[in-house]
Amino acid sequence: MKKIISAALFSSLICLTVFASLGNPLSTSGESVKVVNVLDISESDLNKLKDGEMGNVAVEFSKGTQMPIKFFLSGELIKLLVDEKTPSKLIEIKTTFYVRFVNDGLIFSTNLSEWKPFMEFITGNASVEIGTQNGKRVITSGAEINLK
Repeated sequence: MKKIISAALFSSLICLTVFASLGNPLSTSGESVKVVNVLDISESDLNKLKDGEMGNVAVEFSKGTQMPIKFFLSGELIKLLVDEKTPSKLIEIKTTFYVRFVNDGLIFSTNLSEWKPFMEFITGNASVEIGTQNGKRVITSGAEINLK
């Protein structure tokens, strides 16, 4: 459950960041990687990256960057209700990192030379708690995500 929640939260953070297929995802020797900041990606390039046409591109998430984030939860069991007045929240990138999509999977780096799969790149914990706030039951869910 911890891995699923962490992956879902982190995936939401980078949901539209994109990349393409190359050989071994951890291999960096001889590769020429072009860096594009997440805030500078055009819609056209997003589509190309998602389609696997630009495997040599790493998307940079620079320290200090703030971006809106939206969460959704749907299905037969649970539905997240969204306040239409505030449909998104901000996240802040605390450490610069890069993301690529290689061999149908995301790989991550902080230095453009060592690339790791998601579960080898991060560590952390997730929690769900039932409590009381203003006399009403409240469920609080969150995650702490750190570099390994």
